[in-house]
Amino acid sequence: MLLIGIVAIFASLGLLFKALGVFGKQESVAAARLRELTESEVVVAGSAKDLHQASKGGLGYRLTPRGIVDKAERNYMLAGRPDGSSVAKILMQKVIFGAVGLGLGIMVYSSKGGLLGVMMLVGAPLLGYFAPDIILNGKAVRRQEEIQYALPDLLDQITISIESGTSFENALARTGQTGKGPLAEEIVRTVQDIGLGLPRREAYESLVARTDVDELRKFVRSILQGEEFGVPVSDIVREQAQEMRVGRRLRAEGVANQIPVKMLLPLMGTILPVLFIIVIGPAIISAIGQFKGA
Repeated sequence: MLLIGIVAIFASLGLLFKALGVFGKQESVAAARLRELTESEVVVAGSAKDLHQASKGGLGYRLTPRGIVDKAERNYMLAGRPDGSSVAKILMQKVIFGAVGLGLGIMVYSSKGGLLGVMMLVGAPLLGYFAPDIILNGKAVRRQEEIQYALPDLLDQITISIESGTSFENALARTGQTGKGPLAEEIVRTVQDIGLGLPRREAYESLVARTDVDELRKFVRSILQGEEFGVPVSDIVREQAQEMRVGRRLRAEGVANQIPVKMLLPLMGTILPVLFIIVIGPAIISAIGQFKGA
């Protein structure tokens, strides 16, 4: 068993070196970009089907179930496609870390045995396999929260630009260029998609798919419906900004209201035992003294 664990660890290290390009030819920039493209990105770039199939040649794709691959691709998109990473690398990390965890679990089980060995044998591979997913999901959630928080202020800027005589598209482009953060980056990309010839509705729907923020989805739906019924865009943007600002305040109040409940358990676990010792301790000591004197 110990030998199997050692072999598993060395095999995982070999896969890691291969994934990092220590051995073998480095992947070209074009090939790396091709691996990162998904169907949602290549509407203008070319055939989505061909590029999507071309990105499936990695070992991580072949060793990972389809459902987990889809979830990793979605979280990678929601996380903003972090620099230096790709879905293929993330899937390879899952395989490598899972194998390393399995090797460590086998080694601990062989040397220690018992409940600890069984827990390591089962838990270490699972933790190693799902650790990249947990990290990626955390990045995606933080990015969505940043977009959600910045959206009301961005809509205020768009409203000011529209009221000064700028069209909605130009106001959107100017706001994205002058802004910072993930929301501004997504706005700039949406404007670029429209400039490349992508229909506005598809560009807006792609923006919603890349972010998956309910407030942004509601705003896009309102803009599209307003264009259909001839409602002034400035009125829609102003109303949406006001509603989102109220929603942001309500969310902050909700978080503040949850603080006492979350603090209850730590207080009970730290302060109450000390109070119990201070209040009951002298009585216990006195009772022990009386029993000894009797």
